[in-house]
Amino acid sequence: MVVGRRGQAQGRDGGLRRPAGARAGQTPPPPPGRRRPGRARGPRGRERRGGPHLGQDPRPRRVLFDRARARGPAPSGPQAPARGPRVRPLVVGLTGSIGAGKSEALKAFAAAGAATLSADAVARDLSVRGGPVAKAAARALGPSALAADGSLHRPRVAAAVFKDAAARRRLEKATHPLISRELERRLARARRPVAVVDAPLLFEAGLARRFDLTVCVSAPAAVRLSRAARRDRSSRAEVRARERAQWPQARKVALSDVVIFNGGSRAALRRAVAEYQRAFELLAQGRGGSK
Repeated sequence: MVVGRRGQAQGRDGGLRRPAGARAGQTPPPPPGRRRPGRARGPRGRERRGGPHLGQDPRPRRVLFDRARARGPAPSGPQAPARGPRVRPLVVGLTGSIGAGKSEALKAFAAAGAATLSADAVARDLSVRGGPVAKAAARALGPSALAADGSLHRPRVAAAVFKDAAARRRLEKATHPLISRELERRLARARRPVAVVDAPLLFEAGLARRFDLTVCVSAPAAVRLSRAARRDRSSRAEVRARERAQWPQARKVALSDVVIFNGGSRAALRRAVAEYQRAFELLAQGRGGSK
């Protein structure tokens, strides 16, 4: 046996020699000390399931580019800029369990240059007196859903839907379409190549199809419970009860395109978000260049 120019084993006739145990037509295994590309691995060499963590992409990069190119330019209208049709930004849905750090991640995306929106903030804007969400909630749950001034009584509504799954479904069916339409209107005004929307119930409400990519912020359960209890000044039991109204973190991780681990410091989260923001901007440029 001799060694070719690329360090590959050759037979006596000069052809490449198949490694022992390999069948014809099969790709030979990688040399010792090297891994096959394209497989995300977690701590201690275990493969992760779900979306890629920071710097790890278990799928061909082309898949993400194809998804990013799937949406075309936004419909032109009287508010479109005079210099030509405006291309719809790459829209990223951000989700995660209670206490995972979605709000901090959204701030970090804004600091990194993304246009940012919060589904909860939009819902509050529509919940004022005479607002469409306030009216829809009153129709779904009755007059007790409103405060004395006619705005949505959020604590009372929250208490009602946490105890009654049927009431929660009625409320979501009545209000989610209104919130989604307002989000679309605001996204149409975005002037950045990437727009990130914080949507806590992204998967539960069936909103994933509205986004080009989905990102889940994850953290260990003990960390999430501690953060949420401290932030909301509530007990861990109360946080667990609220969390049961959402899908488990593992399910969200499995469904997301990208997973950002947030079990450490805010500085670490900001660094991770900044790296993904740069990648999303490249995706947006590639999609725009394909038009």
